[in-house]
Amino acid sequence: MPDPTMPEEYAELMKHNGPEHYLYNPQRYSKLHPGSVGYFDKYGIWNQITDLSQPGDRHDIGFKGIGKVLSYDVPTESMWNDVSSGTEAESSFGLKGGLSGMLAAAPVEAEANASNKRGSSGTAALVTTEAVQNQRLEGGSGRLISDWVKKNGKILMKSNYGDEIRDYGLWVIHTTWSTPECAIKMNSAFHRNTSAGLGVGATDVGKIGGSGSSLKKLESKGWKSFQATESDQGLVVAYGGARFRLRTIRPFWYPPLKQTERMSAREESMKVLYNDKQELIGYERWHMARDENGDIQWVPISKEELVFDENRKELGMVYWNRISDEDGREIGWDPYRKEDYIFDEDGEKTGVEYSRPTRGSTRQHIEWEKYDKDAEDAVEEETMMKELEMANKKRIEEQKQARREYEDQDEFEIRCETVGMDENEIGYDTEKVERTGTPPSSRSKCCVM
Repeated sequence: MPDPTMPEEYAELMKHNGPEHYLYNPQRYSKLHPGSVGYFDKYGIWNQITDLSQPGDRHDIGFKGIGKVLSYDVPTESMWNDVSSGTEAESSFGLKGGLSGMLAAAPVEAEANASNKRGSSGTAALVTTEAVQNQRLEGGSGRLISDWVKKNGKILMKSNYGDEIRDYGLWVIHTTWSTPECAIKMNSAFHRNTSAGLGVGATDVGKIGGSGSSLKKLESKGWKSFQATESDQGLVVAYGGARFRLRTIRPFWYPPLKQTERMSAREESMKVLYNDKQELIGYERWHMARDENGDIQWVPISKEELVFDENRKELGMVYWNRISDEDGREIGWDPYRKEDYIFDEDGEKTGVEYSRPTRGSTRQHIEWEKYDKDAEDAVEEETMMKELEMANKKRIEEQKQARREYEDQDEFEIRCETVGMDENEIGYDTEKVERTGTPPSSRSKCCVM
């Protein structure tokens, strides 16, 4: 099983504080609020698709209506001050003395956690200086939302967001906890050096105030500080909602087969060449081919000719290609590369010089020019890799397009998991699903529609 991402690990460490799902990267309330529809990408960043709490949302791409605009319940506020993953985090991060104590005189033992080793338990904490507002949808919204997803499944999967929804799932946000400013810290058990700069002095910061400057100073101690702008309308530090997984009812998906001319599955063979004295003089490559009568026979395609001096010392090699007419009949042999071995004063081979026929060479009169084979091979390999990358991208896009066309012909099975919601909030069918695209966390409820 792969290691969790930083956002996943942070949420797991903080889960004992309540049902809410904590965000390692706080998100703008203006984008992430009850009624927002979208997905969290692999970096934990929220991408909004539409907003069911706003009539005539500008992001609407032709969705069928939900029936009524979702309404908010009366918001509540509370002072969190600091929440953490447990007593180890409280001690390591200096939270036991309160926020002002943490800022003014962090404990010396914090130094020990400056570089958390892989395999140790992680620690995490969140600090807020102002009230945290909890905003949620009114009761009864769950059924409206699930019906909306059913009606708009095909539209969503055929939209520009279809691939992301397939990869990350479709989230509908039910409740959020937001605040104007906050600071977050985590010592990861899986990612090294996530708390660089943790070592602190006892008197290097001022008193806690109400401004963002106080939390900003925590950055020297390995914290990440965040402050909302007026347009952000606050920073969401935790949320609850439902994630939907959509898949076609057909049991199998077959990637498209691209029609290409198939290369002949010909077999090749190597033939060793000898002179009249049964001395090695080179090699020939042969393959199976059909003659003009359609009969299969072995024919040579290339050869490597060894070059010796009068004492049979190997001096190099000449490479030849067999030249054929359109009917496969042999015309002759053309050289395409020559290798001249380089020797030191003791006669030991130290290198190779490469040559190729000049442009003006003919079969009867061949002139050679030296060239940098290694450099040209590197350029050729780079070109080949780029062509391969482009071909792979094209193939992937063709498969995605074919999948979209395939899914347009079918209905979808919709599965969901809920996170950070009370039992009386859910409003979904709660038939247990044994298997989902991404296994839900231990504190999530799974349901199928």
